[in-house]
Amino acid sequence: MQQSPQHQAASTMEKDQPEDEAVPPEHDNPVTSSFMSHMRQGSIAFSLKSQDIIDAMHPETGTSKVIWGICRGEPLTDTGKRIQLLKILSLTLLPILGLWAFTVYSLSYSIQGKSDIEQTQYAVKFSVEIGRFLDRIQRERDMSVLYLSILGPETKTFLMNEYLLTDRAVQELSDWPVNDDFSNIFQSKKAFKKYLQDHRNQLDPNNYDIYVEMDFYSFLIERFIEWMYGAIKESNMASIWKILVAYQKIVTVMEHIGIERSLGTVFYVEGGFPTQSIYERYNMRVTNFKANYRSAVLYSQIVDPIFQEGVTSTGTNLTAVIQSFRHEMQNTRSTHASITRGQYWFDNMTLYLDTLLIIQQDLANLINEELQNIIDIEENNLVISSCFLVIVFLMCPLVIYTVEALTSDIQKYAIALVDKTKELSKEGRKTDSLLYQMVPRSVAEKLKMKKDVDAEYFKSVTILLSEIMGFNKICYKMCTDYPANDILILLNKIFTAIDGHLENHDVYKVETINDCYMVASGLPIRRGNRHSADIANFALTVTKMIRSGEFRFPGDVKVRLRIGINTADCIHISNTTYASLKKHAVFIMKERGKVQIKSKGKMTTYWLLGRADCPDNIMQMCDTPEEEETPVGVQGELPGEIQPYAFCAGGELGVEQLIVKSQVPLGVRARSCRGSVDKPNYAVIPYFHTQGTPMSDFRRSGLDKGY
Repeated sequence: MQQSPQHQAASTMEKDQPEDEAVPPEHDNPVTSSFMSHMRQGSIAFSLKSQDIIDAMHPETGTSKVIWGICRGEPLTDTGKRIQLLKILSLTLLPILGLWAFTVYSLSYSIQGKSDIEQTQYAVKFSVEIGRFLDRIQRERDMSVLYLSILGPETKTFLMNEYLLTDRAVQELSDWPVNDDFSNIFQSKKAFKKYLQDHRNQLDPNNYDIYVEMDFYSFLIERFIEWMYGAIKESNMASIWKILVAYQKIVTVMEHIGIERSLGTVFYVEGGFPTQSIYERYNMRVTNFKANYRSAVLYSQIVDPIFQEGVTSTGTNLTAVIQSFRHEMQNTRSTHASITRGQYWFDNMTLYLDTLLIIQQDLANLINEELQNIIDIEENNLVISSCFLVIVFLMCPLVIYTVEALTSDIQKYAIALVDKTKELSKEGRKTDSLLYQMVPRSVAEKLKMKKDVDAEYFKSVTILLSEIMGFNKICYKMCTDYPANDILILLNKIFTAIDGHLENHDVYKVETINDCYMVASGLPIRRGNRHSADIANFALTVTKMIRSGEFRFPGDVKVRLRIGINTADCIHISNTTYASLKKHAVFIMKERGKVQIKSKGKMTTYWLLGRADCPDNIMQMCDTPEEEETPVGVQGELPGEIQPYAFCAGGELGVEQLIVKSQVPLGVRARSCRGSVDKPNYAVIPYFHTQGTPMSDFRRSGLDKGY
């Protein structure tokens, strides 16, 4: 026959475990510990707070508890909700604010980049305007030199058109940056145009030097080239700086080519350079032209292809023709004057200048295209950054609203969880309370943790059985006058009061059946030889409590408690219990004499009267039990007598168990006894198993009714 785990925990034996070894207490979490503390006090009015649940979920201590406490808080109150909301928002909004700051930075960077590009575009535009103006004033200079030479016409009619084009180029300049020059010539457009017009009016081929005319225009051109350099220098665009430098070099090349054309014209008209300085001046212009052109080719790959296409567009290699003229002028001190060769030189150099002008315009267009592409990219970045800024700006209230709603939902769930947890804890306490009444606490804890319950053997234990004297007769008399619930309330009050003294005496409550109360000591925690003293002290305490007169039946009937087999207010102990208590030398006991015990014969028993250190608690000799309380049909038995009954759990151990046997229908009369070391088959265990027990004995004992 298979036994239940509870029965195995109490009825099986483990011989290897020493008698005095105690089972160590279990370490529970804060919630469990708090609950167990309340249960030990006999109370179930225990309120589980949300902080208890949080502590149970995060059982940190010390520094870690302080740190985690800052992060956890109390989420179930309005203040705690606001704190949690602030924490979540701080964690959520910090990245958003960082993204917002980055977006603002990107937006400002895009705006600044667009501003720089626009400034560069303006500088390039101004430099292109200056380049166009320089081309016009160079042409005016060359036409003036041609007019002063014998190659030009006799009237200035053809110069008037060049003057108009130059004035228009001056007027089209979008800026006039020079206003602090030492002379008044460049203070404004009006002053410059007036100065230029005065020079034009004074132009006379009869009393004017051609080199002075070239120097006049060269001075003006150099000043405007400096302006162009300053405009390009203000540009900080790394992607187009090479093209800007190439453009600058081409403008300089055109200036050198223009002066070279004028000096070459003089060379062929006059048959040579009049002085050595003019000759050196010519060679310097040629050298500067070649150096600046090579630099322009290095800075921009489109310069040389355009130039080569321009100089070969007429079908003649213009570069080779001009190079032959240069070779003649550089290596011949004098030659015969030739107006035809001078005209031919002038026309070829004009084509040369036109090709360079095309390169200048193409470079300007390329710069504008690059700048426009960069501006488009920056505008796109500006739009994207603005959109991100708007999105981030709109995300802040959305995130705040979402987090607030989420926090509210979490708080609702937390409150519901706490309520359910309280209900679960309450039901768990009820379940544990019932479980602890059925089996010892240590066994129950092992069963709850799904651990194996090992069989244990207890050499010596002490049990106590008590009942209310005359309980059946009193109940029968009162059932017609008082409601039955009053009896139950009184029993609950008595047993609750007795429960309050259990832990103070290291005894274990086995069960209650009707008015019978059974207690054991020495198990499940071994107490050595102390278990009999614990039971004795507990019995004296309970007796004193009952004698106080606090507990009365309805109708002011005093409650009298019977412990052991006596009907009086006394404690009846066996010979073995007497021998064990005598070792402590503090208990007052007196021999009762020989008593006939069923199946045992005559045994010497004793009265437990009190403690020597508590003289006020010493009881009088107990009377003989009332005759009418002895159940009919039971002869030679003591109420609640412990009888041996052979029982084998599945044939494994072959141990004899003891059951309480009584003939009282509604109550159990019992005595306190202590198992004999010499006869382990009489060692009392605090459990009663229905399997294998005769039904007649089970019903007679009253165990089928319960309490």
